Amino acid sequence: MDKIEEKKIDWLTVLKEFYEPFKIDLEKAIGEMKSVKGTPEESDRICNLCSKPMVIRWGRHGKFFGCSAFPECKNTMPLDEKGEAAPPETSDQACEKCGSPMIIKTSRHGKFMACSAYPNCKNTKSLTGETTKVEPTNEKCEKCGSPMVIRFSKKGRFMGCSGYPKCRNIKSLPTGIKCPRDECGGDLIQRYSKKRRHILRMQQIP
Repeated sequence: MDKIEEKKIDWLTVLKEFYEPFKIDLEKAIGEMKSVKGTPEESDRICNLCSKPMVIRWGRHGKFFGCSAFPECKNTMPLDEKGEAAPPETSDQACEKCGSPMIIKTSRHGKFMACSAYPNCKNTKSLTGETTKVEPTNEKCEKCGSPMVIRFSKKGRFMGCSGYPKCRNIKSLPTGIKCPRDECGGDLIQRYSKKRRHILRMQQIP
């Protein structure tokens, strides 16, 4: 650097002599190395749901225990600062469906309460204790005959079967507006674009 500053050597020459071999090594490393975050680490912990080995994976919030049988088993456990399985956050509420204690979990959308008896009971609710709000409708599910209800998601409102999770039938909300195309004969339904903008789309009547 001193020689470059004193103009005793051309900086472009120095840079070229360094970069040419470095470029070859860099391309080789990119082609051969494995992603650290993409490679699960083995552990001596056993999954409490399916008895398969748990592995350490990387997520948005850092490392966590995940079942090696994923996606058949989706059991996960958080890690503490020492790399050990962190005990779940407890709450003073009981599950209104099975009576088991509710625990606090974290998803990409934030914290929520879930039944500790999962997967036998999949009840969840917000931290305020409110369950997912639904609105009744007069429609029947064409798959199982149960009443259809209006549910809410991050993308907006939609119609789903009240028999969930046994029946997972869902469909977009009707608007009561006929399609302007004479040859269609269908109704317009509510949809959201990738940018979460509210749009109307045709639904052709069979």
